[in-house]
Amino acid sequence: MLGEGEQSGGAQFPLLPGTRAGAKWQNGQTCLFVNGKVTETCLTISFDTGNGVPWIHDANAAAIPQENGLVTPGTRLGFGPPGAARAATEVVAGTAFANRIKVMPTNGAALTNTGIEAFFGHVVTYDNSNGRISVARTSW
Repeated sequence: MLGEGEQSGGAQFPLLPGTRAGAKWQNGQTCLFVNGKVTETCLTISFDTGNGVPWIHDANAAAIPQENGLVTPGTRLGFGPPGAARAATEVVAGTAFANRIKVMPTNGAALTNTGIEAFFGHVVTYDNSNGRISVARTSW
């Protein structure tokens, strides 16, 4: 939703002020949940409906079960704002191209892209005035 009020009970991901010319906001921060449990891994998050498959570029992905750089099938990865007790949205790793989740080491900033699956069953509101993305589960 663009230009609408946030849904009640939604998790709010604050965005950071933009640093590039013309960019008012840039990606926010998330902490990862693995199978419903919060981890100590927090990184930059990109909510991206144009990316079909989630991925993680992280220097410390030890809390994520993986085989050959792919999240172990059946593992639920959740994303929540820093300090959240539960994930605002989750994705489930599978074995097909559309649901395999890659974990790649990086020497740069840790970053995750949720892919479109994280949007399913949720109302996602982008607040350009206050710099936040709100994620709320749908009631149906």
